[in-house]
Amino acid sequence: MRYRVEASTIGRKCEEVLERGERYSRVRHVFANTLYLQVGRDMVIVNRKNNRSPNTITIPQDSLNIPFYSYIRIGDNVEIGRQYIRVGELEIGLENAEGYFPEKIDRIRELDELCERMYLKGLKTILLLYYISTENIPILGLSRFKEFLNKVVYPFSKGDLEAIKKTENYKMLLGLGQGFTPSGDDYLLGFISFLNLLDDRFQIPRVILEDEILFSNTNWVSAMFLKYAQNGLYDEDVYQLLSSISLKNETSFMDSILHLARRGHTSGLDITLGVLTGFASVIDRVKSRNLTERLINCTLGSFLGEHVENIYPGCQRS
Repeated sequence: MRYRVEASTIGRKCEEVLERGERYSRVRHVFANTLYLQVGRDMVIVNRKNNRSPNTITIPQDSLNIPFYSYIRIGDNVEIGRQYIRVGELEIGLENAEGYFPEKIDRIRELDELCERMYLKGLKTILLLYYISTENIPILGLSRFKEFLNKVVYPFSKGDLEAIKKTENYKMLLGLGQGFTPSGDDYLLGFISFLNLLDDRFQIPRVILEDEILFSNTNWVSAMFLKYAQNGLYDEDVYQLLSSISLKNETSFMDSILHLARRGHTSGLDITLGVLTGFASVIDRVKSRNLTERLINCTLGSFLGEHVENIYPGCQRS
């Protein structure tokens, strides 16, 4: 039985990928409401969650109340037409889809007292959200996460650019932790995205992890998310978080943290923690405020109880 739906939105990257008419296109992963498609060397996502991104096609949430995995299988071919794509038994019309073309986020040009206040409120919020989470929080208790903070983040906050230049250092976290996108990957996505958004006046080089490092150290979907993010292609939730920092919009910043926290088990929390880590380390490079050491103490120590309550004056190393 063949099903047909009309797409609601299509991202800019999707349009570019589909226009190339790649011959090698197949289904990589299937969930109830989300498909991950490999189209040539790119990833196209189809979902019913209305979470837009440059590489996502969304379809109405109330369309075909049948899980994708009921009629689509991993390995199914993807047929690309001029105004449609066909995935297994599903045909998606693209002719009337609204384009998702977010404006490029302005570079972060300064980190003033407002930015520092935003960071501190964000850190307090994210640790509270970790605290009340009923899920295991693997990344905070893993030795390789501690190693990354102590050998990469802390030296960088004190002026050591080589710490973030060495791509081998990122292998500590790639593929680390549980989840469809491992916690270490989510954290790196946030950390790298923040650093790559900085204006040139900070004299901090962009972090670009080569395909060989990404695809040999984590799963394909997670590697693709990182590859896109380090080149400025984010989903709508991450885009809003980064944009709020660039615009120094405190209300939007806090709303974005709370919204992103709903993603996955701890994926949204891990991405936000990565962004906040970049935030703290760069403020320290500019102002020597010891925010990075405070963050390390809070995340690696017993951050429950008094640590959450004492973030503003600083957490004590356990």
